Amino acid sequence: MYKIDIMKSYNLVALLFFAVMVSNCSKDKTNLVTEQKLWGNYTGWVVSDGIETTTIIGNVSVQISGGNYQSAFTSSPFPTGSSKGSFTVNNNQVIFVDSLAHTANFDWGVLLNGTYAAQFKGDSLILIKGDKLHSYAYRLKKQ
Repeated sequence: MYKIDIMKSYNLVALLFFAVMVSNCSKDKTNLVTEQKLWGNYTGWVVSDGIETTTIIGNVSVQISGGNYQSAFTSSPFPTGSSKGSFTVNNNQVIFVDSLAHTANFDWGVLLNGTYAAQFKGDSLILIKGDKLHSYAYRLKKQ
């Protein structure tokens, strides 16, 4: 017959419990995007990435709070590149809905409008929309 050493079984269970707890605690939850975490004033730039080119569109300021946002270019070839409206957050995606009217004589992709993949890196917020062929990125630093 086999003898079961209770102390060894207890140590094994305790070790497994500790390993599970450590693995759960080590997951980085600081990058989770929530509406409240987005709140703040940001400055940065907008970048347009194509297959062969990357272009800095211009400097931008963005204010986010209470389900609303406002963005404006501080230097850009698009003086009408401001946007303002509401936003929602879903699974690290932010959906901005611009409520302003715009002229048709510029690249509307530069507007903060539509669905963006969002991530935090320290005090920086990166918002990216587009596909493998062409994307727009807001690279922002919280003030």
